[in-house]
Amino acid sequence: MNTQLQINIASKSDLKIVTDLAKKIWPISYKKTLSEAQIENMLEKIYSTENLIYEMEELGHVFWIASDENEPVGYISAYEEGNSLWMKKLYVLPEKQGKGYGTYLMNAAINHFKGAKVICLFVNSENTSAQVFYKAKGFEVVDTIPVKMGDYDFIDFIMSKPVN
Repeated sequence: MNTQLQINIASKSDLKIVTDLAKKIWPISYKKTLSEAQIENMLEKIYSTENLIYEMEELGHVFWIASDENEPVGYISAYEEGNSLWMKKLYVLPEKQGKGYGTYLMNAAINHFKGAKVICLFVNSENTSAQVFYKAKGFEVVDTIPVKMGDYDFIDFIMSKPVN
């Protein structure tokens, strides 16, 4: 891990960084499970500035951006609901995965939402690499749920673990 790592809460003006990272990450991360049209549709709907601001202002999402030597490498969004911390988006550039950035981002969210007793997330049922990452962090599948992303329907697992 480089000593130049920074994790910062994103402001509305930083959301373009989140969108830019998503546009680099999604086509690589989802190329085996989603079509190009699906990826483009979801990026357009989920990562529009308007939608991200809505998530911040109306749904209480907090976004963090990880940067290494001032270059953005990943992001997370999370919110608190009752005593649960929901991690909604956790992505790291493919070439930067395996270096601890995802863990640092998760810890930023956990440290921010101190009242949470359990951490929950949705992960696509076909996204096995993300499932392996989360299981290594102590998460387990607790439910299966249909979800809509962009204009498409999928099956997601809900994974959770207690806050240590």
